[in-house]
Amino acid sequence: MIKSIEWCGHSVKFIDQTKLPIDEIYLNTSDYNVIADAIRKLKIRGAPLIGIAAAYGVALSAINSHAENFDVFEKDVLEAIGKLEATRPTAVNLFWALERMRKIVVNSTDVHNLKRLLVAEALKIHKEDEEMCRKIGDNGVKLIPTNAVILTHCNTGALATGGEGTAQSVIITAHRQGKNV
Repeated sequence: MIKSIEWCGHSVKFIDQTKLPIDEIYLNTSDYNVIADAIRKLKIRGAPLIGIAAAYGVALSAINSHAENFDVFEKDVLEAIGKLEATRPTAVNLFWALERMRKIVVNSTDVHNLKRLLVAEALKIHKEDEEMCRKIGDNGVKLIPTNAVILTHCNTGALATGGEGTAQSVIITAHRQGKNV
């Protein structure tokens, strides 16, 4: 399975979906502004993936901040959240993920601990989506008969989520079970 987005310690690697299907180009950045731009320009698309990318963007803004004073640090991270919020006004997962990150910021008082907490939360958001995709596949496959023909519309699978996708996960699971989809 391809990974359309990946946390790399101090950077985020993601596929530039505007280059598909001709080229498979991955970008790697430690700048949350690049993530924001990628969401805005549809290099990153799919509601769950947008939420994951935004959470990683917040984590990047935190770990790359040089502010030692908590008030300055908090202001910088909240500014990054605001910039990420402005990227896609209709993306529900974007706002949901950023609200989770914001709650961590406003409930903290220590710069170094907050950096760790924000990275952990972003990774948790990604892991939760991956697990949700797996569960959708496990449950949805029960509805798929053998020899089914399934048509999906729009972005799907690993390109749209943190896992194998929502609808695509059902199809992949059915294929693994030999249902000849």
